[in-house]
Amino acid sequence: MGDARTLAYVAWAGALLAAVRRDAVVAAQRFSLAESVGGYDDGSGLLMMADAATVLARLGQPDEARQWLDRTEARARELDFEVVALLFRGVHEARYGDPARAEEVLRAYQKSPLRQMPPREEWRVLLERARAALRRGDHVGVAALCARAAEVARAPSSAFTNRTSPIVLRRAREAVPQRSSSSASAASRSPPKAGRSSSRRVTRRRSSSSSPSLAATFHSTS
Repeated sequence: MGDARTLAYVAWAGALLAAVRRDAVVAAQRFSLAESVGGYDDGSGLLMMADAATVLARLGQPDEARQWLDRTEARARELDFEVVALLFRGVHEARYGDPARAEEVLRAYQKSPLRQMPPREEWRVLLERARAALRRGDHVGVAALCARAAEVARAPSSAFTNRTSPIVLRRAREAVPQRSSSSASAASRSPPKAGRSSSRRVTRRRSSSSSPSLAATFHSTS
């Protein structure tokens, strides 16, 4: 375990595990260690910083999250891969910043062919958009987005349909007012609409397969 690159990835994974335990202090320490040890290729290093920004935002550390986010966006510009940072900017704005900008940024991310999230994980972005809609006072939009999130989780394209759908419904109920959650629940019981279940995925400067996935960050959504 003396290899620096191995230690860096172990620290990164440790930060994500700390996030699952809701331990902001340990998560921050592990991310700092992961960065200081280094050894990542360009793509993986960018994703590590982006994970730090999102995890710390979700753990209620907006100031630290903002510092990581600013550096993530700067690095993404250097690599000419700014679409990666859109997701994390959207999460931060949805929770702590401008909810209108959150909607704009997250929609742009979802529409980009360069996004690095598989279709089965789209429900997580939809719930972040619902959070932003709630902060804007758009209760109709909240219900619609939560219903869509539940539908995506139930779709055949999801590899984790049986496990994921109840989680989406629970988080939708927690996130929205009573009058909106009933709409989300009703929509989730309806069969998914027919259509294309996957989209073409294009990746530039693809990161190492050994790095924690972007989707891993969203497993700790609160």
